[in-house]
Amino acid sequence: MGDVALHTPDAPGYPVRSVGKALEILLMLRDRETIGIAEASRELGIARSTAHRLLSMLEHYRFAQRDTKSRGYRSGPALVSLGLAAVVRMDIRRLARPHMERLAHEIEETVTLMCLEGADVRFLDSVESPRPVRVAGRTGLLRPAHCTSAGKAILADLPSEQLEKLYPDEPLRTLTERSIGSRRRLLTVLEEVRRAGYATNLGESDAGLVGIGVAIPNLAGSPSAGIGIAAPESRLAPEQIREIADAALRTANAIANTFE
Repeated sequence: MGDVALHTPDAPGYPVRSVGKALEILLMLRDRETIGIAEASRELGIARSTAHRLLSMLEHYRFAQRDTKSRGYRSGPALVSLGLAAVVRMDIRRLARPHMERLAHEIEETVTLMCLEGADVRFLDSVESPRPVRVAGRTGLLRPAHCTSAGKAILADLPSEQLEKLYPDEPLRTLTERSIGSRRRLLTVLEEVRRAGYATNLGESDAGLVGIGVAIPNLAGSPSAGIGIAAPESRLAPEQIREIADAALRTANAIANTFE
């Protein structure tokens, strides 16, 4: 039954029993081809009606789906994609690292790998510039996606219906006076990013910082990811942006090719 125990003695004792049972069903779905209502009821020690409600809830959120042959339930697309996302997230740091190091050596600026988490981006890994004055790596940091260059590049690749879910309201959180503050402005900027193939961050996340970001294409089953280059505003001239963006795009494609 896998390597995670279903009934652990240190499980929370406060009233989350139904959540715990739903998680136990997820582990059963992970380890078995199908499970039935009677089977879940018997093994978890719950009423058949409770097992049915929990499986119906998991079906609603696409963690489970009906199996037409057995009339039971099997893993749904949400559960499968969650597992794939976790695997790819672990792999992408390892596989992207040598490409990021080469890019940082080429352009002599800090290179960061970012991953979309809701409407934010997580800084997964960084290779710092070799120059004495540089933007520090900030691995683990979470920032609003629309305030970062890589975040905007990732958002530009998303379908419109997903963008609507991520940004249901018109006002947006800002980090500096240059941050995008409205959904309308964000949609206009994302259209510009699609045309250019890359995004910029001109002091929108941190004063005095310039960023150039690109999305990493074709990572099936993965969380959306991108590469960002950050430099002090005083050092990065406007005419250098296109050149650095081209180098970042080559790097993003090289990372994507490692997953094929």
